[in-house]
Amino acid sequence: SSAPLFHPREVGITLGFLLPLPLAVLFFGHGRRRRLLAALAALPALFVLALTQALSGYLALGASLAFFAVVWRRWMIAPLALAVGVLAALLTAAPLRLAGVLLDIDNWLGIGFVLRFDMWSRAVAMIGDMPLTGVGLNGYPLILSHFYHGYLLGPEPHAHNLLLQTAIDVGLPGLLALAWLFVSFFT
Repeated sequence: SSAPLFHPREVGITLGFLLPLPLAVLFFGHGRRRRLLAALAALPALFVLALTQALSGYLALGASLAFFAVVWRRWMIAPLALAVGVLAALLTAAPLRLAGVLLDIDNWLGIGFVLRFDMWSRAVAMIGDMPLTGVGLNGYPLILSHFYHGYLLGPEPHAHNLLLQTAIDVGLPGLLALAWLFVSFFT
C-alpha cells in the first residue's frame, strides 16, 4: 500500500497560517477588484480548512484573526484579553479534573493528547540523535518504525507538530530557517 500524497492536518495547519493574508486584504484592502480576488482566494481555502478538521489550523487562524482585530481596532485588546482571562480561569479552576479529561484514553480529547505526547517524545529523541541533519524529508515514518518504538502507536506519517517535524526532517538549522521565514513574513 502506498502512503497518501498529503495528510489533511498538514493542509489544515498550512491554511491556518496562510489564510489570514487574503482575509486581511478582504477586510482591510483598498479597491473593489483586490477585495474580490481576496474573497475568491479565501472562500475555497476556508472550505478546505473546514474539511480538514485540523484543530491546529483553526487555532492558527483564530490567533491570526485576533492579531488582525487588535491591529484594526486597538479597543479589541480588552475583549480579547477578557476572553483569554476567562479561558485561563476555567483551566485553572479545576486543574485535576481538566488533567483527568485530557489524559483519559477513553475520551476522544484525552486519547489525542496521550497519543501526541507519545509521538512528540519520540520526535524529541529523534531530534536529539540527529540535531544537525535531521532524518531527511519524509524519513520520519521509516526511522520511527525501525528505531523509535512507542507504547501506544504503530507507524505514523508525521510528528503532528510543524516545528518538530521540520526539525526532524532538516535538523535544527532548518528549524531556525523556518522561524526566520515566519518572522520575516509577518514583519
